[in-house]
Amino acid sequence: MRTKKIKQLHYDVLDGKTDYVPLIINTAVAEPINLTPYESMQSPEKHMQAALHNRVNDIEFPTDREIVVESNFLEALIPSMFGAQMHISPGGWIAVKPCFEELPDADELQIGKGLLDEAKLHLLKLKELCPENIRLAITRFMAPLDYAVVMRGGDFYMDLLLEPEKSMRFLNKIAEITIETLCYMKNLLDEDIHEQVTAARGLYTRGTRLTGDAVVNLSPKDIEQFLIPSCRLFRKTLSGLMLHYCCLPAPSGHVLPTLAKFPDVIDAVDNWQGVGAFFNKDCEGLLQDKVAMCFDISYDEAFDVDKLMEKPIFKDVPRKGGRGLFVGVNSPNLEASKRLYCKWQDYFEKHF
Repeated sequence: MRTKKIKQLHYDVLDGKTDYVPLIINTAVAEPINLTPYESMQSPEKHMQAALHNRVNDIEFPTDREIVVESNFLEALIPSMFGAQMHISPGGWIAVKPCFEELPDADELQIGKGLLDEAKLHLLKLKELCPENIRLAITRFMAPLDYAVVMRGGDFYMDLLLEPEKSMRFLNKIAEITIETLCYMKNLLDEDIHEQVTAARGLYTRGTRLTGDAVVNLSPKDIEQFLIPSCRLFRKTLSGLMLHYCCLPAPSGHVLPTLAKFPDVIDAVDNWQGVGAFFNKDCEGLLQDKVAMCFDISYDEAFDVDKLMEKPIFKDVPRKGGRGLFVGVNSPNLEASKRLYCKWQDYFEKHF
């Protein structure tokens, strides 16, 4: 029953049907279990143990989020199917070595299984271990542009300029394989391919969420020419798309205004660096009302909710009938989370 309620709330925000701003609180635990991505990938048992331990306060007091455990193959799965080799850094982070010295011809690519069997076994073991009250999510996937840069290296940006049609065919091939793999893994969990719940924030979105950090390196024209067409393939198959991109230190104020031209492709964007990171010094795009936004604020900002709601991002654009907002907050302990959430609810009950 709670899952149904939270999902409907998130969809209402995405659809601009409510003034409410969901408050998604990550509540810290006193002694977190810190595993490297490689350790998590190697041992589903340790991965699940750590995830449940680190989410114990969120499980007790979930606020406006779903509680999620995510399988963990990071950026390695899709490139491995194109022949890329996984690299484990000394710190246990998973990376991928570029595998194409030249821009490949999409029609001649040989696509293999790569790490797919390992990812399948990892996911099915997590499914076996996952408690009934916890939602299990598939591994996060990247936008085709980001996979292309991973597999080709920074030279892919030059490819876009020198061989745009061949580059676009490569991006579309990556999109095709990513969609097939995503649907395959969702089917392993008996999940609807038309919905996704994100792990870190427990946020429901239609279709899927893609990590698209490389978009900040494109001009508005190139975003329209290369990113949007490949993303449109996801929207066509999966019925929705949330795009994550980290905004700093690269200038990124041009991205959101460009994406907002395509509400038929991009439903929402999110970052980890605060709402200000979406905008340039002229605040271009601040008043766009097409694309929902998810971002973090500090605990103190959230607690002073009356002052917060006077900021232009909350005050000057309607959420109901416009674009929705989701706010994430890190809280030091359970009691602090309860105080904050109670104050947040009081504000919206009083004003809306």
